[in-house]
Amino acid sequence: MIPFTVMFEYQTTFAAFQLTDLSVEWRKYIEFHPFNFYEEWAKKLLSVVAIIRGISPLFILL
Repeated sequence: MIPFTVMFEYQTTFAAFQLTDLSVEWRKYIEFHPFNFYEEWAKKLLSVVAIIRGISPLFILL
């Protein structure tokens, strides 16, 4: 399988593709991973803030 990561700039498009499933035929060849830079950045920022405040990053939900 070929890993296939696609960056979506807009959150709405990213959210739609997170819920979208590829057809069975395509899943034989492609491992699809939607990615949004801003969401990943926000997760990292909140984890750092939680560590500074002494809260486990595992308890932060987005």
